[in-house]
Parts: sequence; C-alpha cells; structure tokens
Amino acid sequence: MRTSLVAALVLTLVATLTACAGDDAAPRASAPEATEGTTTSGAVAPVAPAVDLCAYSGLGTWVDVYDHVPAFAERGRVSPVGADDVDAMAAYGVHTLYLQVAKDDPRSPGVITDEAQAGEFLRRAHAAGIAVVAWYLPTHRDHELDVARTLALVEFESEGQRFDGVALDIEGTDAVTDIDERNRLLLDLVTRVDAAASTMPVGAIVYPPIAFDVLNPTLWPDFPWAELAPHVDVWLPMAYWTFRDDDSEYRDAYVYSRENVERLRDHIDDPDAPVHIIGGIGDETTDADLEGFRRAAAETDAIGFSVYDFDTLAPAAWTLLAEPPVACEPCCSADAG
Repeated sequence: MRTSLVAALVLTLVATLTACAGDDAAPRASAPEATEGTTTSGAVAPVAPAVDLCAYSGLGTWVDVYDHVPAFAERGRVSPVGADDVDAMAAYGVHTLYLQVAKDDPRSPGVITDEAQAGEFLRRAHAAGIAVVAWYLPTHRDHELDVARTLALVEFESEGQRFDGVALDIEGTDAVTDIDERNRLLLDLVTRVDAAASTMPVGAIVYPPIAFDVLNPTLWPDFPWAELAPHVDVWLPMAYWTFRDDDSEYRDAYVYSRENVERLRDHIDDPDAPVHIIGGIGDETTDADLEGFRRAAAETDAIGFSVYDFDTLAPAAWTLLAEPPVACEPCCSADAG
C-alpha cells in the first residue's frame, strides 16, 4: 500500500465516524511531504508521496449508470438521479459521492459513459463541498479496454476539476472462468492503475469476505487479497446484509458488517487497513439495520460507510446515518485533484 494517513484518520474518526473536522473540531490531518531514504547499496531512494484518504471517509452515497445516464434508464424512463440531487446529498450530510462513470456495455461505446454528465456531477458536487470517487467494474472481457476505462477515470478533468479518488468494482467473474488468468488480469489492471494514480487514492470494491469464506467458496477461489494489498489504499467490502436470508445470522447488519471487516483485514494481514463499509440495499434496509451498521463501523474503526444506493434509500434514513453531519471542504474543493 502506498503511504497513507491511516493512523491520523483513525484518531479523528473513531469517535464520530466523520471524515474530516469542521471549524469546531480537531483539524484534519494533512499529508506529510514525500521524503527520501537510503537503500542497502547506499543510494538515495525516493519514497512515494502520501495518499490522502479523506475522499473515502465519512458518510457516502452511490449512484450507478442505471440511475443517472439516460442510455441506461430502464424501459425508456427518465433517469431518477441528476446533478440537481447533489444539493439533497449535501443536505443529508453526505461527504462523498461514489459515481459510476464507465461501464463495459454496448450502451457505453466510449471510454467514459457520458462525459458531460460526469463533468456536471463533479462540478456540482465540489461546489457543494462533496468529494467524488469515480468507479468502474472491469469484466476482463477486453483487458486493454478495462485498463483504458480505468485510467480515463484517473485522468478525467472537467473545467479544471478532477475526481478525488478512483475505485475498481472487483466482482466480474463471468467473462474469464479460469481463476489464475482472471487473477493475472486483475492484478495487472490494479498495478497499472496504482502507478498512474500517483497521490489519487485507489479503492477496491470487493465481495464480502464471508461470501468467499463461508457462503460460496466456489465463487472466486484463491482471491488474491495479499497480492492486491500493496496497490489498494482503501477497501470497500459490499456487506449487503439484505442479500442474506431472514433466518441467517448474517441478516444482522451489525454482525455481517463487523465480521466482513475483520475477515478482510485478516486476509491481507493488516489489522489497521483502511475500510469503507458498503451496506445495502437501501429500500430493503430497516432503522435497526442502520443502527447496527453504524455501530459496526465505529467498532471496527472504519474510515467511512455508505448504503447502496442513493435512489433506493428513503430520505428518513439519512437522519440515522448523518449524525453528526460531515464537513470536509479541503478535500473536495473547486480545485480538487
């Protein structure tokens, strides 16, 4: 993992689960300057610059292409989420918008699915004090296209503004059934994105470890947790308790969220690995789920949390999630990136 602000963030986030401090709280930790070290041969070796994880901290929300890109609107309906909804996100206390801006689909022939739409969301979010993490699901159907689309997220710019982070949704299993080959392609992709991202934090949106370890071990055997770890700054496990049967212990949002974080950190042998927990699905989630979810996030020192997704989560639910509201203008300002 590239040098990060994990220790400083944990100290400021344990009590409140907020991303960064406002005027009445302790100041947000800032990234230290890059330094140089000495190799065993005596040569001076540069140390990678610090990566600020602020964009993944605090309360987040999710918008996929089905909700904001007209070409993906179901049955010709108007897309339910637009850039105007950014104001509502800000009012709910959202700190980060996780926006899908690329997809491997015939309805998305270009590298970026809808550049104008992505730019508008980015500018509106930054104006509202909200960070934006762009995400993409690589299918491994066309490896170089996966690489091109992901690098386009790193390089995307709209009126001088750039995304505050980039995340890979690592759940594509159908196109490449050979596990060794799929792992090879995935590791090559993540390595190349890590190199291109520089100080832009790279997130890995992953299956919940319980799915691999307990519920369906044949889903992705030998998932390369340890090999991915040096190239991932933040882990985002999809702890969707709503996918579990009502009579399962894992339908408990607290149990499922906490155990997934613990298992993930065990897999990468890092008890302090930065994690942003994703719960869901919004319209199947209860108040008790949200309370348990927040408790698990606090007890595991998660740097952030969110429920999938913005369109399906009831307005009343935000009151339970956004306590206290988040303020972190420095990492999502107009000149972010």
